[in-house]
Amino acid sequence: VICFDHGIMALAPHSQRSCSRWLVVDTDAGVDDAFALCMALRLAKQSDFEFKLITCCFGNCSVEQVGINVAKCLAACELPSSEWPKVVLGAAGPNGTQKAIN
Repeated sequence: VICFDHGIMALAPHSQRSCSRWLVVDTDAGVDDAFALCMALRLAKQSDFEFKLITCCFGNCSVEQVGINVAKCLAACELPSSEWPKVVLGAAGPNGTQKAIN
């Protein structure tokens, strides 16, 4: 597991496709995560990584806003939409065993 920041994590196991490695990123897409995500998106191809999936989790803002922030990152990176990873929204809040920190 590669940790870009405390809010964004990437997994890089071997893949059966053309790229030798792939990424799955979970993020709350705050400013620091958004910056790291843009850098990773721009560098992935030349570093022989294939972005597979970006999961959005609540954190600094609502999960819906995180999805919007991720979409803005994808658009800002000027990648063809055919190269965009799948983006899915995760939990809108902590699960039953966790407490929100205010």
